Amino acid sequence: MTTPTAHPSIARLEPLIGEWRIGDPGAGGHVEFAWLGDKAFVVQRWRSDPPEFPDGIAVIGPNEAGDGFVQHYFDSRGIERRYEMTLDDGEWRLSRDDPGFAQRFTGTFSPDGRTISGAWEIAEDRRTFRHDFDLTYTRVAPDLLALARASYGAYETGDRSVLDDLLADDFVFYSPPDPGIDRAAYFERCWPNHERHKRFAYERLQEIGNGEVLVTYVAERTDGTRFRNTEVLRFAGDKLASAEVYFGWDLEP
Repeated sequence: MTTPTAHPSIARLEPLIGEWRIGDPGAGGHVEFAWLGDKAFVVQRWRSDPPEFPDGIAVIGPNEAGDGFVQHYFDSRGIERRYEMTLDDGEWRLSRDDPGFAQRFTGTFSPDGRTISGAWEIAEDRRTFRHDFDLTYTRVAPDLLALARASYGAYETGDRSVLDDLLADDFVFYSPPDPGIDRAAYFERCWPNHERHKRFAYERLQEIGNGEVLVTYVAERTDGTRFRNTEVLRFAGDKLASAEVYFGWDLEP
């Protein structure tokens, strides 16, 4: 049986992926966009702070023609809706035209992609739209230090799934013996070393700007020997995009 492949247009949804805050604390909510499967669809989940507003889930994917998207919406009130959707040139649009009323949303991404400023409009007669409410999304900044710790923690526990989720598809690894190897080569050459690592102690762990984290650690091997390294990790959002390793030296027992 042939395995279906995702429509190429699905890649245009990448700017949504991640966690967002809408509105103000206590009067807004939290929204997450995440890939389903091997980037087949995007699942949107939201939780509202005020109890009178619904929580919900939506699935977003290419429409049949492949020239846009559909958002299939479900919320905690038992309401189901289907929206036509586009995401092009920094503008996100949703719309529906049902017998009861018509709705549409237009949101504009900031140049750095960290804010979506938008508003919903409604037309009870399905023709004359009026402003309904503003809605601004603010991207939740990832905790880069926690992500850095998680990357080393995978070597302590032997849990490769942590790195499978953390490393970007275009991840690049740099070290003196392996300058500029890709994700697949990294797992082939470097990951087997997890069997010899026991724990990491951080002497330096700090953000240095532009999504980079500077790390100096003392690593203990399973045989009790120790060594010190310094590394620079560069993140793109919540994904590890590259790692540069500057080998240190073995330490006395």
